[in-house]
Amino acid sequence: LQEFENMTGIKPQSVGALRGLGTKCARVGLDNNVYIEIIAPDPKNSGPVGEVLADLEEGMLLPFQFAIRGRDLSDMKDDYVPNDLGWEPDHISMFGTNSDGSPKKWEMLY
Repeated sequence: LQEFENMTGIKPQSVGALRGLGTKCARVGLDNNVYIEIIAPDPKNSGPVGEVLADLEEGMLLPFQFAIRGRDLSDMKDDYVPNDLGWEPDHISMFGTNSDGSPKKWEMLY
């Protein structure tokens, strides 16, 4: 996070752990619900992404992946991403809770 701030002058805001992935993250808001997410291994939680990131040099900033988030990404997954962007995305459904305790669901394309 310090390296990102040194390079950009913008301080990322810590978000917390991404359970099941083995990572912790911070974000920098850009515009219109678009953000840069900086992830790092979380020594308190194991997971596959954290294990991959643990092999990198500490403090190193390296683009890891691109992601698209939304409520229903089936058209993007089947048409736009492979045909217009030229890559085959991994499609993951995510679940969590809102601050009032109600359930929420979103989809991610990586």
